[in-house]
Amino acid sequence: MSSLLALGPVIVARLKGRLPETVQVLEGRTADDFARSGQIAPAVYVVYDGGAIAQSRPDARAARITQRWMCVCIAKNLQGVATGSAALVDAGALADSTLAALMGWRPEGTSQALTLVDLPRPRYDTGYQMVPLVLATEIVRKAPL
Repeated sequence: MSSLLALGPVIVARLKGRLPETVQVLEGRTADDFARSGQIAPAVYVVYDGGAIAQSRPDARAARITQRWMCVCIAKNLQGVATGSAALVDAGALADSTLAALMGWRPEGTSQALTLVDLPRPRYDTGYQMVPLVLATEIVRKAPL
């Protein structure tokens, strides 16, 4: 990876190539971005969700970093708006397609395939269902010599 957060646009490109053209795939800066843009649906927002140091060399010149990437799947369906059941079905189908495109895929520059690691609480708002998925992978960063 050319930079610490270079994987975001790579995930966006992968999803754009695998999801139907009717689904907008966007990169967000924070998890709040998708909440402010709830009018865009169907959509998947790709957001860097932080990470952790998996391993660091004793001389501190290299580290394996576990990165978390959240994909927020958003669907709109006004049928049964009171219960949200139709929007939930649509968002679930979009989440399944998103997982099919990403799970087990190893982007160039990473040291392991993307793995589903978390399913944060979904959110519903008047016909809009938001289902977040969190996937993780590892990258290696080295200090220049």
